[in-house]
Amino acid sequence: ADGGPDALRTLQEALDLSLNFWFILPLTFPSSAPVIHPALEALFNLIVTWGLLCFGFIRDGRNQRVPMLPFLFGTAFLTNVFLVPYLALRNPFFSTADDDIHVDGAAAIARVSVAGDECTRDSTSRLESVCESRAFGVVLGLVGVSTLAWFCWGRGGGGGGEYGGVIERAMTLWSLCTQGGQQGDRLAASFAVDACVFWVLQAWLIPDDLRRRRAWTNPPAKKQQFSMAVARFVPFFGVVYHLVTRPKLDR
Repeated sequence: ADGGPDALRTLQEALDLSLNFWFILPLTFPSSAPVIHPALEALFNLIVTWGLLCFGFIRDGRNQRVPMLPFLFGTAFLTNVFLVPYLALRNPFFSTADDDIHVDGAAAIARVSVAGDECTRDSTSRLESVCESRAFGVVLGLVGVSTLAWFCWGRGGGGGGEYGGVIERAMTLWSLCTQGGQQGDRLAASFAVDACVFWVLQAWLIPDDLRRRRAWTNPPAKKQQFSMAVARFVPFFGVVYHLVTRPKLDR
């Protein structure tokens, strides 16, 4: 019986957060936008944008037993749980002097030219071109910056307003993520888990992406070690840094 009202409240809050996607409605028509704690709004939009950043690794799905694109859409619009089984099913990447090879156990699967659905292939190639562009990483990086700004100053921040300053907002978000019995705690906790999973995923995918671009040396140079550490271990903005600075991929 207790789960009914909580479930409805969580569903309503999820809908309200979706309506405030990327803060468009609160900034353009604030009187029509649902009122939600700005720290929770910021976390939600950061997680959604982090999921979209994963499209920057769309070329990882080429020559795999399972296509990556459905998992990416599931990750962007639902939860990154969709990407976890893909990582379990994908073949690790190795670079050779002649071509790209994915290894499945003891067997090597070389790149092959597959005839078939040209329309799907062309549309995928167009999507790949968008996700390969540096502008893709720049735009999503700016959205990430806007989430931090909203966290600090959205809905009357800077120490004023009913939500307080940065410290008060951080403490409220921590409570929402860790304590039960508070409004929005289920969603906040799930977003916190999503953030941790995305952090692991970026550390997992970036080395293979560099090998694919023949930008990985073994052992890596000191400069490369630093760049790799930033890209893999700085949450969210490490992915942005990687997408903006990585070498272009040979066709």
